[in-house]
Amino acid sequence: GGDAGRLTFIRFMPGVPTTIFVGTGAGGLWKSTDNGVNWSTTTNTLTVLGCSDLAINPLNTNIMYLATGDIDATDNASVGIYKSTDGGLTWATTGLLWTASQGRTIGRLLINSKNPNVLLAATSAGIFRTNNAGTTWTVVKAGSYKDLEYKTTSGGDTTNVFAVTGSTFVRSINGGTTFTTLATGLPTTGVNRMALSVTPADPNYIYILCSNSTDNSFGGVYRSVDGGATFTLRSSTP
Repeated sequence: GGDAGRLTFIRFMPGVPTTIFVGTGAGGLWKSTDNGVNWSTTTNTLTVLGCSDLAINPLNTNIMYLATGDIDATDNASVGIYKSTDGGLTWATTGLLWTASQGRTIGRLLINSKNPNVLLAATSAGIFRTNNAGTTWTVVKAGSYKDLEYKTTSGGDTTNVFAVTGSTFVRSINGGTTFTTLATGLPTTGVNRMALSVTPADPNYIYILCSNSTDNSFGGVYRSVDGGATFTLRSSTP
């Protein structure tokens, strides 16, 4: 019994679906190698125990990157992104290194499946990009961003990237080097957070869930069928 805490994400080991990682808002990263029956953690000594995403190198699964901090309830702020080269047994800082007193958060961390030295992080201090496996990071889009997704195609598209701030949708067509705002049909007021989803069933379909800034309730689900150029409201009530 008791409060087990919030899970912030679930990630599966590429090629090994019985190995599962879960992140918590204030309790570290946990790993199971038996389909979720037993769990262990190696993150108890990290500066903060909140974590918001995990990106695993699909070409070498011993290499993984952990986004720190609590994205949902701000129980703890991010101290940046950590990297492991031994499957999560030990962790070291990367070039994206903050202090908790800065009050920053990371909403989503993506790794390029074709070139795993490239990663993108959606953060409250902008969209950060590294092309050298985390050694250095640069801000490629200013603003406070919550979510990121690569376009889904059968071959693994790493050229087109979608991102959302609290109330704006942006797209990159050059692997996250630059982003532009081009979508119409999304609400411009009354929204304080957006969540993004794509589907392998059709790479041109994008879904966005919006919150209502008045009371943080359900604001609406919007859909694009043209790769993010335009969106239409699908539902504004539960």
